[in-house]
Amino acid sequence: MAQNITDTCFVDWNERETVAEAMIPMIGRLYRRNNIVTSVYGRAIINQSVIGLLKSHRFVRQVENSELSVHDTYKVLQVLDGLELGHAHIDIGKLAIKFQKQQEESSLEAFLRVELADIVDNYNAEEAKQHNEQTKDVVLYGFGRIGRLLARIMIEKAGGGANLRLRAIVVRKGKADNDLEKLVERIEQKNDAVIAFLKLHGFDDNEISRGAQSIVDKQAREYGGENQQFRYIARANITVYSSQPSKVQNALAKVSQLAKQGIAIVQDSYETRIEYLFTGLNDVKPAMVQEATEKAREVAIKFAKDSQSKLGKIKTARQGQFSISNRDSNTPQLKKVRVVTSVEYYLSD
Repeated sequence: MAQNITDTCFVDWNERETVAEAMIPMIGRLYRRNNIVTSVYGRAIINQSVIGLLKSHRFVRQVENSELSVHDTYKVLQVLDGLELGHAHIDIGKLAIKFQKQQEESSLEAFLRVELADIVDNYNAEEAKQHNEQTKDVVLYGFGRIGRLLARIMIEKAGGGANLRLRAIVVRKGKADNDLEKLVERIEQKNDAVIAFLKLHGFDDNEISRGAQSIVDKQAREYGGENQQFRYIARANITVYSSQPSKVQNALAKVSQLAKQGIAIVQDSYETRIEYLFTGLNDVKPAMVQEATEKAREVAIKFAKDSQSKLGKIKTARQGQFSISNRDSNTPQLKKVRVVTSVEYYLSD
């Protein structure tokens, strides 16, 4: 009897894991394509693992006195994925529970169309509106531990980040003096020298932007304002955004030329680190999925041959999330793209 209970629990757990795995691509697609931030009773499920999704559903027991089934929220996601929704935050857990408790007999799609009437079929209109809006450049600089936590929260709340572009390189220069007017003049001269250096190495005005200058008056501080060699410290930021990594690498190799002009460059701190973004995922997706499917069939054929069986048709097929990572720590400009595809086949003797 105990063994039967164990087997039943194991089968149930595997089924829930399978459903949660199938939910992840839909959650990601709604997030990136429709700017839909999904949650389960207030807990965001964007970028969650399978275990994280199951824990979010178990949390519902503390509110509804019963665990929410992933089978119910999976059905909600399936319908949402086809409703051409506009931007929104949607709690699929509360929607699933409300649908179960409703008195009227109606289909899940009809129920969701009523509950989400304000955003149903709004995707094309909002997409056209985004194309007409000007892209905004976002620069994060000069933030410590609290600032980084705040940045993560902002990213989670920003949906797919449409019309926002994070700049790739921030160059910071520091200088100290006691004459504020002369200090500002020297900083501007050094800014011009840095921009001239960048243009010499192939960057144009559209790829270069000046950031805000930061000037600190140490005597105005409540602490440590006495016995200072210099009263003022100034820092300036210049940001470069380019779609040609080779130009960035070439400029970095010759950045010592700026040091010879008395310009200090900071490029290895968290705020000023270089970030390389991979934007060609849509170009490689079809070929990668095809190759993964072919490899899966090759393995299945080998398995069928070893077991003296005949390979049949596909039973189920699931595509996992694409992951993008640096090839190694020394070459962040080279990316490694990975996808896992699960295919189940029928076998016959």
